[in-house]
Amino acid sequence: MPWVLVGVVVMLLAAAFSAGWGIRDGRAGERESELRAEAAGLAADGRRAEARADELESSLDETQVQRDELKQRLDAAEQANADLVERSAALDQREAELDQRQTAIDEVEAGIEANTVTDGVWTVGLDIAAGTYRATGVSSSCYWAVLRTGSNGDDIIANDLPSGGNPQVTVEDGQDFETVRCGEWVKVE
Repeated sequence: MPWVLVGVVVMLLAAAFSAGWGIRDGRAGERESELRAEAAGLAADGRRAEARADELESSLDETQVQRDELKQRLDAAEQANADLVERSAALDQREAELDQRQTAIDEVEAGIEANTVTDGVWTVGLDIAAGTYRATGVSSSCYWAVLRTGSNGDDIIANDLPSGGNPQVTVEDGQDFETVRCGEWVKVE
């Protein structure tokens, strides 16, 4: 009996061992399936990550191209601005020169106006400056006279009825100058 018992125990052990190995093989198969599924998921995640990395790299390339284009446009805008600043400075200089010329012209015109006499009676030293004047538009009925101031035209120093040309007359302080239909008289000295 002890041998039978030993045989039964060996058989039971063999059956238990065999049953345990099968359980183990079943669990290992399940674990292997789980690991394969997890590996497939990780592979899919890797492919998605790689695709996203490609998208990001492409986007980065596009961004770099846009950045380069913006840099070129900015450089062009800065150059245009520098050109405008330069042109503005040139225009400011030109404007200053024109202002100087206009001032000189205004002074000359004021001098001409101040030294131009038209029809009327003018007191030398008050209405007109003393000096020599020349007529520029004498008509056939021109008359001029140099009179002593305050004589009410009774004290004629000089007069003439030129019928053309450019008569000239010199007047001094204390005299009146009368001109009729002789055009303008311009001071020459």
